Amino acid sequence: MKHFSSIGIAAVVFIAGCVSETGSSGVSADAARAATTTDEAVALGGVQLDEAAFRAELVDVTLVGDGWTWVIRSNGTHQSFDNDKSTTYPVGTWRFANGDYCRENGEGGPERCSEVYKIGPVYRFSDPDADGMLSGWSVTRP
Repeated sequence: MKHFSSIGIAAVVFIAGCVSETGSSGVSADAARAATTTDEAVALGGVQLDEAAFRAELVDVTLVGDGWTWVIRSNGTHQSFDNDKSTTYPVGTWRFANGDYCRENGEGGPERCSEVYKIGPVYRFSDPDADGMLSGWSVTRP
């Protein structure tokens, strides 16, 4: 009986180690980046972030993209930079509204809103111009 209990406890610990705080399974970063739709994100175990989770996980953290970094600040601004420092993009503004992360790019463009999904270690944003699709970029925490 004691042996069975040890196996049961080990299984629970193993399963708990495969699931993050937001419920995303241990999916690989490559698989998360390959997803093209919000349905695929959910099928991979992705979880749509609510405002509290978004603020806890992505605000005031340097996020890493493919060749660029991005900071979403708690003061309502965001900015991105090319990793080689060749380009610093204008400071934009952001807010969370109706379950979406909404941002203005700092160049006078329109506000764009996206659902935000955590898929394993990767954060994906829905494409504001294509319902049900994910944007072609992603970020991770360092």
